[in-house]
Amino acid sequence: MKHKIWYDEEHGVVREQFFGDICKDELDEFFNVARRFRNGSTKLKLLSDYTRASRKVYDCAETRLKMTNELVRLNNCHEKLAILVNDAYIRLLAGATALGTKDRGRNVEMKMFQNEGDALAWLKED
Repeated sequence: MKHKIWYDEEHGVVREQFFGDICKDELDEFFNVARRFRNGSTKLKLLSDYTRASRKVYDCAETRLKMTNELVRLNNCHEKLAILVNDAYIRLLAGATALGTKDRGRNVEMKMFQNEGDALAWLKED
């Protein structure tokens, strides 16, 4: 799997890092790994890094729909979501996907950042 997901013990957050584009076939494996971080009722803080993603990251409508569906399924898992993105087009697509999950009942505090330090500081806030 070219995309990465891991628990960052130093900062107490789950990190996702996307490389290039995301195709819907990769999402099953990615979200199977993501589900491993669920720990009962414990809420996780998530840093989703799109700084190495290509502009084609969400080009396919099927991929966006599958991403939205999987994020809704993980609804009770995340307390806060920081999205690290420096490309305006990817920011627009990531924001639209996040809003799509809210329309379907996902309630998570979310904010976009261009700087990793700012994202981590926000995630640490209570």
